[in-house]
Amino acid sequence: GGHDDGRGSKGLDASAETKDVEGDSDSNKLNVVLIVPETSTRRDARDFVSIAFAAGAKSVFLHHGAVAAAFGAGLSSCIVADLGFESSYVVAIDDGMVVAGSRVFLRYGGIHALQVMKTLLSRHCKFASSRECEAVARGLLENSSTFLSDENDTLEVITVKSPDSGEMLRVKCGVGPRVLSVWGVFEPSIFRASGPLLPKRSPGYESGNDSESAFLDMVTEDTSRGARATAARPLGMFPENDGPEGDFLPLEAAVVQCLEKALETRGPGTTTVNDYRKRILSAILLTGGLSDVKGLGPQLQSRVEAALEDTPFANDKVEVLESDSRENDADALAWKGGAIMGHGEFLGDMLVSKAEWKERNVKCFRENAPFYW
Repeated sequence: GGHDDGRGSKGLDASAETKDVEGDSDSNKLNVVLIVPETSTRRDARDFVSIAFAAGAKSVFLHHGAVAAAFGAGLSSCIVADLGFESSYVVAIDDGMVVAGSRVFLRYGGIHALQVMKTLLSRHCKFASSRECEAVARGLLENSSTFLSDENDTLEVITVKSPDSGEMLRVKCGVGPRVLSVWGVFEPSIFRASGPLLPKRSPGYESGNDSESAFLDMVTEDTSRGARATAARPLGMFPENDGPEGDFLPLEAAVVQCLEKALETRGPGTTTVNDYRKRILSAILLTGGLSDVKGLGPQLQSRVEAALEDTPFANDKVEVLESDSRENDADALAWKGGAIMGHGEFLGDMLVSKAEWKERNVKCFRENAPFYW
């Protein structure tokens, strides 16, 4: 599955843990752990699985990127805040499973931080071309952006290679643009004011009579839901966000909303729910490219604590876990988690073989996937 690191460089978010099942090096003996982004649709997942089998996989296990990231960080219960490139999301994990209904989708990400930086640079600097402006904006965003708004306004100096002339440009930038470019995470109006945003995600289709619907009806054989609606919706469902902000909630508000939805699903007031609440509040895991920006963890932690002051959870410990550059790099957490899943005892019962896939297609995952398909 495609995954953007949050700052504009594109990587892969599909982990493949390969084992020689029968002592043969032939690719047809590989079991593949396929980690798909939370925002993937069922149609996306079907295509990913088809590609894996076409590439020679013997069997496939499918799971969410948020769960893989949690496992990669050594957690089974937590809140995952993934700040991606085109969009972001917050979701609660409980014992290695996504809590139904807890997802909060955010229609902003690294591309919007990049747009803010480009807007600021283009208004105050002269560039040979728009490509050169974007190269400088990317360089500043990746190497010097910060959430530490109170640090001294010293000029940060970076070097960027011009895509036009090939010359190395020496760029000096004060703290203002370096903070403002990413501050939209807490004040989304900054991102909205920077220029056109990406189209709102499609809620899917309720029904359809075209050839595509007929095909999907055939492979899903699901009469309780429209085939196109089933295929077009994200794998785990993203409910409509509460409140007037919609998909433009500040990150701390999204974390609190995710917590409330998770507790509502678990059943508030019980001892186990109280314990679970304390566990996940003390383990808010940051992933995605923007999570590497200096100062995000402490800033989010203080804001979540402030947001909980007037709630029954005011005395609960809040801790935001930032990625460790050596062991828990944000870009590698899902890969690491996928490798852990590849050695899990539960894996055998949830693998879908190539023969099963040919015979039953996506119906296999209605029974084998560890989440609602």
